[in-house]
Order: sequence, then structure tokens, then C-alpha cells
Amino acid sequence: MNSPPVAAAAGSPRIMVVGDSISQGLEGDFTWRYRLWQHLTSSGLTPQFVGPWTGTTHAGPYTGTSGDPFHDGAYRPGISFPQPANLAEWGWMMAEGKVAIAQQMKNYAPEYLLVELGFNDIAWNLGDTPPAEVAAGVISSMQQLVTNARAVNPNVRILLADVPHRAPIAEYPELPGKLDAYNSRLNAGIAAVNSQAPASPAVVRVGFNAAYNYNTDTYDGLHPNVRGEYVIAKAFADRLAAVYGVGATMTIPGSLPANLTPGPTGTISATVNSDWSANLSWPHVFGAGGFWIWVRDRSAGETDFHKLPWPVGSDGWKASALAAGHQIDFKVQTARGDYASGFSPTTTITAPALPAVRFTVTPGKYSATISWTPVAHADDYHLYAGGNCNDPVPGVNDNMQLVQWSLGGKTSFTQTYLTGLCMNYYLVASKNGGESPKPAFATRVWPLQDNIYVAQAKQFYFRTDPYPDDRVWRGNVTPGPDRGVLVMRGFIADNNFFDAAIGDKRQYNSDVFNSAKATVVWDTKTGEVAIYVHKSCLFGANGWQCKPALPIGIVGDAYSTPDGSSDYRNLFTVSKNPNGGLVVGVSAVNAWTEFLRNVGTVECQAILSGIAPFGFPDKAQLCYDLAHLGRISDQIFATPSGDTFSITMQGDKYPSWEFYRYPADGPLGSMGIKRVIGTRNQTVVIDLRGEAVTCVSPAGEADASSPGVTRPMSCS
Repeated sequence: MNSPPVAAAAGSPRIMVVGDSISQGLEGDFTWRYRLWQHLTSSGLTPQFVGPWTGTTHAGPYTGTSGDPFHDGAYRPGISFPQPANLAEWGWMMAEGKVAIAQQMKNYAPEYLLVELGFNDIAWNLGDTPPAEVAAGVISSMQQLVTNARAVNPNVRILLADVPHRAPIAEYPELPGKLDAYNSRLNAGIAAVNSQAPASPAVVRVGFNAAYNYNTDTYDGLHPNVRGEYVIAKAFADRLAAVYGVGATMTIPGSLPANLTPGPTGTISATVNSDWSANLSWPHVFGAGGFWIWVRDRSAGETDFHKLPWPVGSDGWKASALAAGHQIDFKVQTARGDYASGFSPTTTITAPALPAVRFTVTPGKYSATISWTPVAHADDYHLYAGGNCNDPVPGVNDNMQLVQWSLGGKTSFTQTYLTGLCMNYYLVASKNGGESPKPAFATRVWPLQDNIYVAQAKQFYFRTDPYPDDRVWRGNVTPGPDRGVLVMRGFIADNNFFDAAIGDKRQYNSDVFNSAKATVVWDTKTGEVAIYVHKSCLFGANGWQCKPALPIGIVGDAYSTPDGSSDYRNLFTVSKNPNGGLVVGVSAVNAWTEFLRNVGTVECQAILSGIAPFGFPDKAQLCYDLAHLGRISDQIFATPSGDTFSITMQGDKYPSWEFYRYPADGPLGSMGIKRVIGTRNQTVVIDLRGEAVTCVSPAGEADASSPGVTRPMSCS
């Protein structure tokens, strides 16, 4: 069994305090070690505190002071502490103490070890590790510390404190549970290590946690303030007296000195470095536990300072990764736990600037490529775009927006999917977010663009279902050079009352979606061909009355089909010429003609009674005319001519025809382009049964975007 309580040691007990920041203290503290020494001395003893270190810790290094900032800090001015030696250090863990204790026992031969360790072992082992596992690890370290100390001196007397709770930290809700897990297992751990050395004095637990209140006894939720120093000293003193008869129990005075509140620091000195950093330093403030750094980036438009997340524990700080060319303000606030002083004077620095970027912009199809010469030390490049396409070229602050970044290491970038008429750009280099000088004006470029009308024609004629009652046929010829999309439309122009009543209610129009009695569309690149036949309608007193378009038939020679043919289909011929052109034969029929030809005169007049076209009261004549309309009979030769075609057609003088080309590419900055190759105006409807005419388009083509551009064909 362990030895019973021993008699009081001689009047000069050798004591080594083994602890962490709670035991070492901060510059300006009295420390609980001092309060214990003071108490034992007043009890008539002359205690000898031993260990390798003698001071508190302090913020440092600072100008004019050398030495070890971790161990040579001063105590509260005005006290006399001739026995400050200790083995306590900020951040120390039980796991470190167990390794160091044997050598320190040999060096200083303490008779009493006052151990206050374990909080850091637990606080630095947060996360998902189970509390019992954490506790077991710290207790194992504690037992090893005891074993290693006894190996040097089996008679050493060890007072072991449990760990205190600190003020809650929202980010670490698991900390209290892990502290409890250790404290609740500590008695069993002490009993186990005592049983291993029954001849040695038993390890004695000191009830630190039960006596210590973080609300009243700390200056930051953990470290002792003036009252807390007395509370800890009393916990050890009372156990020394009760177990070993060393001194007497301790009483905390009713009147205590004020807690230390250090003032603000002086002016900040700053040295700007070529690596976009700045060394800041300021005069030492006695008792400072650290310094809050406050920053304001004027160049980024900041008007208010913001505080960095953590205080620095020295009288200086290196501000790194400064934004190139930015003007930045700094000020410092002295901290001691939860207390913060007023501010230092503000110091302003300007980070090194980057040179302007040399760049070019090259247009592409729906794109623009920006290329540049690398700028030394730049870690990124920022591309700005915007502005409208009106003269003059905009200044860089006129509606220019950041559109691309993260270009570090590159020397070019292509912006794609551009659909605007033009784009205005400028590029800057960046270092840590700070940009090089901007040019005075943007660089303008007109991207190449696919012709939007080509896309519309392909979608409408080759991909989309026809309108109700219309007919479509789709096929292919051999692909060839890309001359865009060729559109050939035969339509009844709005020239008189009768034409308006049976026609398309329009004149020449280059838009993609205009209706026509017969439309042939050829995608020269893919070889796709679409034939589109519109339903047949009459407009009269009761509005539009329509018949579905008759079926489409592809035959060997549609053009030769006679007007009186009983084949009531819309007949077409489509073939590729050896010269790369397209030959189209047309023999289209009005659906009303097929319908009315198969009813009697009386029935026809009854049908037309509500839909007779205005200006034709003679329904009998109207029935005859509609039932005997001729077929639209034409043959068209589209012959390649440079980028476009020449058109030759022969056939009826009625209806009107129009021939348009939608080039694959529009010119720089165009949303779309339409070209008219030729137009042929109709005569009268009776010419559907008349003699044929041959018409030829003039050489070339014209821009059809402007109204009134028709390029009439020459007919004979």
C-alpha cells in the first residue's frame, strides 16, 4: 500500500510546478505560483521553487529586447518574487511532460511536483474522436509522467490537478464532454498508478475544476485573472497542508488588485517588400496578450476597417499577399483575453504595382481570342468586356464588366458563344487581386457569326413539323460546297381582289417563315432538300376557308404534267446537276380545284355562297374558274456562280416567284444576312393555263435586308 501522510518537510520544501499557460502566466500576471509562494512564506516556510524557467510569456520579439519571449516575461510590477523557477509553458501537454520530467527531476531534485496539465491534450484533440478514447490517452500520459518521476525519486510527492472547464466555444461544442470524460476517469487512473508503486507516496488529486469558475476567475474564459490566481493557489495549498502538513490552509483576501488592462500601442512602423508583403512593428505594450490587426483596403473601395480573425502574439506582424498597387490602412488594438484597448494611430502602405498588359484581340466565329505578353510576378489576369457598339469606343469604366478570371499561367483566352454585334475588351494583370493599370479605352472587335437565318431555315424546314393542313417532303442530294441555304418560293402576290382572296396576302419578302404555295429549300452544305406546300384558302364574306394541301409526290418529270391531269398531287422533281447546281420541277395544284371539280355546279355555288371572294358575285363563273385553275408548272435551274447562284426558270407566268440565299456566315457584326438573287412578278391567274415564259436572274445578288430590294428577273 502507499505510504501514509508524511510529517511536514523541513522549512524549505523543494517544489516544482509542472504546467501549461495557466501555471506559467502572461506578462503582468502575479501568477498562482507567486500567490502560493507568498502564502507558504507567510506560513513561516522558505520554499524553494525549482525548474528550468523563471518568467512568464510575453508578446515579442520587439525592438530593443532580446532573450526568450516564451519564458522571460515579467511579473506584475511592484512585487518581489525571488523563487519564480518552474517547469510550465504555454501550450504544454501531459504528453510532453511525461517525456521531460525524468531529466528535470535529475536536474532540480524536487520533493514536490505540483502538476497542472491535460487541458491542451484534450483541447487539441477535438473532432470525432470519442471522449472515452481521448480521456484514456491523457490518463495514460499522466501515469507515464508519474512513473518516470518516481523512477528518479520514488519518494517524490505528486499533487495532480484535474482539468478546468472553460467558457463555451460555439465552434467546439464537444469540448465540455471530453473534459468531463477525463475528470470522471481520473480517480481510477490515479489509483491504478498508485497500485503499481505501493512504497511511493500516493498521487493526490487536486480539485482544480470544482474550485475554478470561468465567469469570475478568468480574463478570457480560461486563464486566471487576479482572483483566479488565488483560487488555484488555494487548491494546491490546501492539499499541501492537509496531506503533507506543508503550510496552512489558504484564505482568499476580500480585497484584490485590479486586473491588468494594457493601453494602446504607439505608431506602427511599416516596411513594404518587393514580394508584395509588408513588415509591421509597433512599440511593446506591457501585459499585452496579443494584438488585433485591423485592415482597410482603400483601393478596393473599403470605407470601414475589418478585424483579422485571430490576434497576433507578438509586437509585429508580416502582412503577406498584398493586392498589387493597393493602398492599405492598418491599425492595431492591444488585447489581453476578452479585453481590448483603444486603437493605435493608422499607418498606410502602398503595395508594389504591376505594369500594364500588352494584349491583342482577334475575332472568330461567335468568339474572340485575347492574347497577351506575360507580366512578371502576375498570378492572374482579368478580362473585362461590355459597352455598346456605338462610336466612340468606350472608356474602360463605361459599362465594362469582369467576364473572366483565373487565367494565371495562360497567355491567351477565347471567349465563345458571343452573339452581340460587337465586343469591347480590356485585360489587366493581377497579383493577389490587385490589378495593373487599365488602358484609357477598350479594344473593339466584331466577331464572326453564323447567319441566324440559316439556323432558322434549317429548323423550320428540316426539323419542325409543318403547320396544320400544310405538307412537307424532305430528302437529300449530294452535299457540296457550303453556299448557305437557297430558298425558292412560288406565291400568289396581293395584286388585286381575286389574288388577295386566293393568295398569300403579301408581296416579296425575304423572311424565312413567309408562306407560299410551293417552297423548295436546299441546304447546300448537307445536301438536304425540303419541299413545303401550303394549304389552299379562299377569303370571302365569312373569312378564310381552307382546304388541306394535297399530298406531295416526287416524280421523274413534274414539269411536263399537263394542267388537266387527274393526278391530284403536288408533283416535284429534284435532282443535282453535274455542275453542282439543283434542278427543280414543279407541278402544284390548288386543293379547291380538286375539290370543286368533283361536285356539280349547284353544289359548287352552294359551297361558295358564304365564301365567295369580294367582287365576284357571279358564283357560277367563280365555280368554273376555280374548278379549272391550271397547275403551277415551272422548271428551275439553280447554277453555282461564285458564292451564289444564277437562276433560270421556265413555265407559267403566274404566280410570283422569289429566290433568296442565306449565306452560312454573316459579315463581321451582323446578326444575319439575306441575299436576293431574283424575283419574278405574276401576271393574271388565267396564265396558269397559258404559254410558258423563260426568266433569268441578273448576275449576282443584292442585300435583301432593306425593303424594296427585288432584283427583277429578265423574262422572254
